[in-house]
Amino acid sequence: MKNVFLEVINSVNLVNKKMNDNMKSLFSKYIKLLAVILLSVAGVGQAWGTDFTAAQIASGATSSNISVSTAGLSNNQSKYVCSGTKENSVSANSSAGATYSGKYIEIQASSGYTISTLSLLVRSNGSDACIGAVVFWNGTASATCNSYNTFTAPANNSADCSGTVSITVPSGTRTVRIYRGPKINSSTKAFDNSGSTVGGTSTFNVFSISATAVSSGGGCSAPTSPSISGTTAYTAGDNISLTASATGTSGTTTYTWYKGADWATASASSPVQATSTSGATFSKASCVVGDAGTYWCNISNGTGCDVQVSKTITVDAAPACADATPTISASPNKTVICSAGSPTSLTLTASGYEAGATLLWYKDGVSTGQTSTTLTVSAAGSYVVKATENCEVASSAYVVTQQTPTITGGTSVALGGTLTLTGSNTGASWASSNPSVATVS
Repeated sequence: MKNVFLEVINSVNLVNKKMNDNMKSLFSKYIKLLAVILLSVAGVGQAWGTDFTAAQIASGATSSNISVSTAGLSNNQSKYVCSGTKENSVSANSSAGATYSGKYIEIQASSGYTISTLSLLVRSNGSDACIGAVVFWNGTASATCNSYNTFTAPANNSADCSGTVSITVPSGTRTVRIYRGPKINSSTKAFDNSGSTVGGTSTFNVFSISATAVSSGGGCSAPTSPSISGTTAYTAGDNISLTASATGTSGTTTYTWYKGADWATASASSPVQATSTSGATFSKASCVVGDAGTYWCNISNGTGCDVQVSKTITVDAAPACADATPTISASPNKTVICSAGSPTSLTLTASGYEAGATLLWYKDGVSTGQTSTTLTVSAAGSYVVKATENCEVASSAYVVTQQTPTITGGTSVALGGTLTLTGSNTGASWASSNPSVATVS
């Protein structure tokens, strides 16, 4: 195929010498078309180049599978570029004689294409704005970019910089953003506001952009045969685990997880798991009923092509516990203990629970730490025992009260008279140390 192409070129050159200007122009169009066809047949990726003027950059334009636009920096873009999740609050300008403070310029290749070459004609009105920032994404701009760099406009004189800057674009780049004058952290090399200033506040204009988009054999190769493996039926409290995979991935493959009834709905919402090269598996511990739904994974490969795949899961409520409920009995069979006399304590016994269950006793809602079948109590309180086998079940409360009897009445009586004393506790038994002078009733 290469030899055939060379033969065509040689023939074109020979014919071209014998044509007038009008014929040359017409013939040139057909030759360009023939060249594209031959390159496609030969399996060589097509290249699409275009130039954008300052006015086109400012208003936004699309040509030859490349689009340019400007956009303002929002509050969540106020700190970092390519370091975590945010972009730096720097500014870019895209029109001669006009300042676009607080904006960036975005250059993006159409789906199925990547940017191969990029150059800018720039001009600053001050020497402090000679340096800019350039950020790259393998797909469309997302929270975390793939790489970043700085560029320097050629020095014109001591007062400003101007000239053409050629940007080295990493393979597989689909989206590029241009910023003015970032601050660079000397430790992390990230663009953040805690670093030293690189560039300044002077006007920094991009007069024109020249870019080339390429495709591999006429279009990028999207991942194929996407699938998600993992359990689809869960019970509340389970751990969700879904793993996405695809064939035909190349370069750096990233995974972003979303949730939604359809892809349009899901992609418009925040990811449930952020973009990551190691994020093929989506995990969520201790799921709840509200986690049921359709989960989507956007798989993006190194050529800038994406594919989406989904799986719907169900989450049922945890079933009610069917284990036997323990009961509490006391020995002696009372609910009252005395501060003096008898009984001053009771022995509580648990029974009726599932065989093999573990026990734990509680007093007034606080664990006593006791795990035996019986518990000796000598203080008032509400006692509960919990048994755990297949699930945890609790007994009804056994309420113990403590009483100290008191006597009210006179302390002296005339000879032959009667003295009445009253006890404070219903059902109490009376006794006297001198029965010959007292009658207990």
